[in-house]
Amino acid sequence: MTMKKLISFTVLILGTSLCLFAQTDIKAKMILADVSKKYRSFNSVKADFSYTIDNPQAKVKDTQSGTLILSKVNKYKVTLKGQELISDGKSQWTYLIADKEVQLNYVDNSPNALNPANIFTIYEKGFKYLYVEDSTVNGRTCYVIDLIPLDEKRSFFKVRLQIDKSIN
Repeated sequence: MTMKKLISFTVLILGTSLCLFAQTDIKAKMILADVSKKYRSFNSVKADFSYTIDNPQAKVKDTQSGTLILSKVNKYKVTLKGQELISDGKSQWTYLIADKEVQLNYVDNSPNALNPANIFTIYEKGFKYLYVEDSTVNGRTCYVIDLIPLDEKRSFFKVRLQIDKSIN
């Protein structure tokens, strides 16, 4: 084999290996699979969460906290500051507390939808996942895992999960 072919072959193998590694992170996959397995073993789950919208171009950075109660049949209730979202898996009612108003929408149950019903299994399709670090949140040690959508046209670029090590 000539030196040129050897270098080309080595670059091809290295490039393929790096692409495969970028799609999955073994530690992240093990943590996510464990969380998903535990989730599937319960009839309902309650989780506290926070989410941040960060758009430097629009000079917007907003963090909100809430609670999610989720059942196996894609029913959920999300409580946030000033509103509640309730779903039976087909429809979602958004109750705006201050306005005493209810808005009704259909739930997007497509595989690409980001909705509370699939938060514990979303990593399984359409995302690469990366273990970032361990961190301390409110005095609890958490795994930090980033989910990055494979479809770059999604309305978000990353979902960051912080999974409490003591309950995982």
